[in-house]
Amino acid sequence: MDSPEWQPVTTALLSEATRVRSEITACTTAPRGDRFRFSLTSRRHMREAVNNGLRAAAAIMGACLAWEITAWHHGPAFISFVALIYGLMATRENPLVATTPFLKGGLWCAATAAVLTLWVIPAITAPEILLMVLLVPMTVGGLAARRPQLAGYAFSFNMFLPVLIGPINQGRFDEVSFLNNTMAFLASIIFVLLTYRLVVPFRMDVHVRRTEAWVSLRLRHLARTGTRTDATAWLASCATSLVRILFQANALPPPVLGACVARQITSMTVGVYVIRLRELVRDGRLSPRAERIVALFLARWDRGQATAMIPYVLAWTQHEQARATTPHARAQMAEVLACLHIITAGLHENPDIMA
Repeated sequence: MDSPEWQPVTTALLSEATRVRSEITACTTAPRGDRFRFSLTSRRHMREAVNNGLRAAAAIMGACLAWEITAWHHGPAFISFVALIYGLMATRENPLVATTPFLKGGLWCAATAAVLTLWVIPAITAPEILLMVLLVPMTVGGLAARRPQLAGYAFSFNMFLPVLIGPINQGRFDEVSFLNNTMAFLASIIFVLLTYRLVVPFRMDVHVRRTEAWVSLRLRHLARTGTRTDATAWLASCATSLVRILFQANALPPPVLGACVARQITSMTVGVYVIRLRELVRDGRLSPRAERIVALFLARWDRGQATAMIPYVLAWTQHEQARATTPHARAQMAEVLACLHIITAGLHENPDIMA
């Protein structure tokens, strides 16, 4: 590596290593003024959608039953809050983790609204003064929403503070209406939190296993010649799944988290070389004999039956490489052989990625 011809490669590798180290350091300790954020979107999953629907239906029917039994004047408001909060929680990756900050933010919202409704707003006689008064709590809530540690609290605070205050042009909330409305709001959050634990209980480990099954299915489908997923898209997808799991790390035991991360990284690595084999076949870069064998391997991979076939494909590839008569043919077989060796090592380290 010290020879002159290797000097550009060494310099490039050292530059990349320095950049990777700086990115890792920025992830653990964000530099001042860093505005980078991981952009995550919730993955659509039929089972989770059905579970959310069952929970919401059971909670709304339970709220209706409570209204029917108690004949509470603010029962419709309670039902509306339950339906709204369930819709909001369904957008969260881990609703159980999200409901607790949501409840605490709701308590702060109720306390702030009580001060404004019972003491401050009755003394205001001009809309301009009302605007100045509301500027303070809403600004605080907006600033809190920009901090990840406080975003859960600010979520309910910012959304429901105007609802609890209920500003109107020609009057204000009376004390009885305010207390009933606030009670319906807080009771709905507690009711949602309880039903998430009692009706089809949400379990983060099951959620992570479903994510891994989804990644495994996509890993198998990478072998299809009609698949348009390239290496860049595959790496981005796996990185998103990995970041999503790490965001929920506090809800998983360390051994489970470590195994999940290892499987995700192995899937990411193996997938890149499956894509490389697929591109070699699709672009017609291999000899007809080699193309038939690699295509057979990819077809078995798509069906989840390639594990037992890999040793035979490796042996055949080594034999073909030894028989190759041209440097180009030997280079082709060497590339196929390298891909197969890396795939074999990944399956040996984590055989569950093909489950």
